[in-house]
Amino acid sequence: MLKRLLVLACLISAPASSAADLPRYSAGSDTPQAYILQQLGGSHELIDVNVEGDQFRLLYRPAMTPKPLGAVLLLPDPGSGNSWLEQVRALMAYLPEHGWTVIAVEPPELPSNQTPQRTAQTTGTATATNLTVDENTDPSSNATPPAMSFAQQMQQRLQEAHNTLVRRAPDLRQRIITGMGRSAVWSAAWAQGKDDGVNLLLIDPRPSPETEQSLEALLPLTGRRTLIDLYHAPLPGYPNAEPDARQRRLLAQRASLKHYHQSRLPGAFRGWQADMPWLTRHVRGLLERIILDDSRKLRGKKTETPSLPVQTSPGSKPISASREPT
Repeated sequence: MLKRLLVLACLISAPASSAADLPRYSAGSDTPQAYILQQLGGSHELIDVNVEGDQFRLLYRPAMTPKPLGAVLLLPDPGSGNSWLEQVRALMAYLPEHGWTVIAVEPPELPSNQTPQRTAQTTGTATATNLTVDENTDPSSNATPPAMSFAQQMQQRLQEAHNTLVRRAPDLRQRIITGMGRSAVWSAAWAQGKDDGVNLLLIDPRPSPETEQSLEALLPLTGRRTLIDLYHAPLPGYPNAEPDARQRRLLAQRASLKHYHQSRLPGAFRGWQADMPWLTRHVRGLLERIILDDSRKLRGKKTETPSLPVQTSPGSKPISASREPT
């Protein structure tokens, strides 16, 4: 009995600094970093980025097939906060298994609901199994929000994610910028002026604060860029989902956008989950049937050369080179 009391007294009197010897992210930890790590597999890579005081994370996973089809950049809704991973994990789990390299970028907080910046100060890359944070970092040193506006943060984070994607997968010319919720309009605005390899996928688009142009104003500017518009109806928290989708569809028709494709997602939206087969399979099918097909047609038009008319005998009809064999 005396021995047990002595052991207990030693444990109570142990210095608090000894806790630093334990892993920073152990099971049950409620830090945002630990939450992210618990969701990742071994093929994911978490990248810490610091751009002019704006700290955020990228989540990268390469295609798991010998011949990748393209790359997908995911920009979650900025209203998701620390739950941004919830919106991307189903697509990140599914698309790489079928030939798509995927990168997701942590969105900034909405202007009306900003929180202090996280204290992680490392810049670079780290795998999901070895992410660490400097224990000597002063939490107060990063408590002040960055000088960037919300709009600047959105543009900067999108650009950094795209640059990282180009560096990691330079051979993947087909890149699909995917805006979710309020990020849809920012994705469409950022894509203006980019090369033909950049196309757009919008999931449940809705208005966002601080935008210079609405999504409806940006649609006619997409031109030959392929744009896939997916929406749920009804969508909890957004009663205008179906009327707004109808307006975008009519606007695309009036603007003669030949590469605009709208589709209502099957089933009712019941929140973001780890496994969403009705969404992931639908997205994959559209990427392969529409974006890749449009890309092939565009490349065909660019490489097409005029041919001399075929000389035929009187009364006979010329054979079209583009006609499908019967």
